[in-house]
Amino acid sequence: MKRGLIFLIVFLFLVLTVSALEFKHEVIQGQALPGNGVSYNLIFNNNEQIALTITFRSVDLNWVLDDEGESFTVLPGESRNVDVSFTPLAESRIKPGNYGITLFADTQTTRLERILPARVLDYGEVLDVEFSPVARIDPRRGAILRLAVENTKNIEANNLDLQVKSEHFEFTRMLSLKNHESTILEFPVSINPETVTGEYFAHVSIMLGDKTMVDTQLSYNVEEYEELKEVATPYSGFFRGGERIVQVNEGNSYAQGRISRQFGAFAFKFTKFEQEPTRVTKNDDGYLAEWELNIGPKEQKSVEYTTSYRTLVLIIVVLIVLLAGIYVFRKRNAVVIAKRVLAMHSEGGGVRVVKIVLNIRNRGSLTVNNLRVIDTVPAAIKAPTKYSALRPGQVKASAHGTTMVWDFASVKPKEEKIISYVLEGKIHLIGKLMLPPAVARYILLGRPVSARSSSLPLREKK
Repeated sequence: MKRGLIFLIVFLFLVLTVSALEFKHEVIQGQALPGNGVSYNLIFNNNEQIALTITFRSVDLNWVLDDEGESFTVLPGESRNVDVSFTPLAESRIKPGNYGITLFADTQTTRLERILPARVLDYGEVLDVEFSPVARIDPRRGAILRLAVENTKNIEANNLDLQVKSEHFEFTRMLSLKNHESTILEFPVSINPETVTGEYFAHVSIMLGDKTMVDTQLSYNVEEYEELKEVATPYSGFFRGGERIVQVNEGNSYAQGRISRQFGAFAFKFTKFEQEPTRVTKNDDGYLAEWELNIGPKEQKSVEYTTSYRTLVLIIVVLIVLLAGIYVFRKRNAVVIAKRVLAMHSEGGGVRVVKIVLNIRNRGSLTVNNLRVIDTVPAAIKAPTKYSALRPGQVKASAHGTTMVWDFASVKPKEEKIISYVLEGKIHLIGKLMLPPAVARYILLGRPVSARSSSLPLREKK
């Protein structure tokens, strides 16, 4: 009886202990290359009536628990997810294969243990490569080889250095692959047309740093060529040109035709294609357009493009006409100024009297506001002694002569302003002096405009 009671107490204790804390795990990153870590998601359900403080510990001989001894609390009835990760010991100690990582989760009342699965991969078991489809090369026109590369494992493979090398070609490429990702790499190949048909091998290697991921031989075939001919017919017109290219397969099997044309960056923007290119590649010379055509036996296919600058020329012509119209408009609305020696006569003492007339006329269709007229008399001649009814608002004397300024609030279309003044000078100066041009300044359509008269020589009247 006593022995049965003890057994019952122990059984109930074990049941309560087991049910107090549920501990599960999910694999986040269970596969790794040598030297790389693994990670897991741990799930805790606290069925106890008290809060449990959980501490992680690991005594595994091959893996080190990151954040060893980290603790956290799970409240009664609470569910908690925690990520943990392990870093392997030296790569020389961790060999490819399957491992079980021992993890302890300690609480106030119990210790739970889990064996977490991990697999260290060999570098050579991660990637698969093959020519897809089977590599066949026509020696007279080349081919595009398509190399399929597949990441078969649940790891990322970044910064891979690929090399494909044979006696006929050699290519290198950098690539990266995500988990279980595959890609197709294309390599254009041209070989000597005299190459003997048959099976050849290309060496394919993929390196991750100094580690070899792939080192294999892939076969390819050099086959008899299809008889594919091309005829190009250019045409041109008024600011327009183009070309029609026809490829004819005179062979007895399907042929993969390829047409490429180089366009300058400027010309490409004005080019239209009857058949859109398979791809367009930007390069140093502009844009390279390429067409890939699948042509059956005795069949022909054509490609046509047209480069037209007619729209551009029309825009330029419109702009020129518009600018010319603006120029004519402004020219027609300009103020013109003329300067004349109206009369000359002599006075006593060897003095000549000269009458200068300024004629200012608005020959445009807009009123000119705030018009200023400026005229200068050389220093060798005395300042004007007489003016007409329109007297200058300012008269300034300087070492270079006398400057006179007339300001007009407005000059209406077709209106004319006449200014005159009288000069006196010595006889010996007549015919030797030049009167500088008069200047009219104003603002028209928001821009400053100036008009000048011609310079005038002082000549004795006959």
